[in-house]
Amino acid sequence: MIKQDKVNAVIQDAACSSLGKMFLKLCIREGIKIINIVRREEQEKQLSELGAEIVLNSESEDFEQKLKDTIEDIQPKAFFDCVGGKIARSVLSNLPRYSKFYIYGSLEKESSLTLTNREVIGGRLTMRGLFLGDFLQSELR
Repeated sequence: MIKQDKVNAVIQDAACSSLGKMFLKLCIREGIKIINIVRREEQEKQLSELGAEIVLNSESEDFEQKLKDTIEDIQPKAFFDCVGGKIARSVLSNLPRYSKFYIYGSLEKESSLTLTNREVIGGRLTMRGLFLGDFLQSELR
């Protein structure tokens, strides 16, 4: 999907999960810049050891500003969200126009993500639910 859309930079949350680490390795191999969002300091270190250049800790006091600055600098055009809630909202409110938003999980079970029609239309945001089982079956055929 990233290659098809000619995206050169992406964001992922839950970046230290098993899937997040695989995605990081794929992006590094393909030369795609990736902003990785984690929740703990030890996760920052783990991803750095795997070659991640950009790791943001959502629990740090300056997360919002670092996220905004990093998005502005790198201009990622896709966000892969496994968490939802506050983190997804922070990312989506800073994404450049014409970005893609892929939802493939909901780790933050207690909260929902609310976007106004104006935000979606004004940002020219494309949203897609992605069930990994279906995706893998279609890709492995």
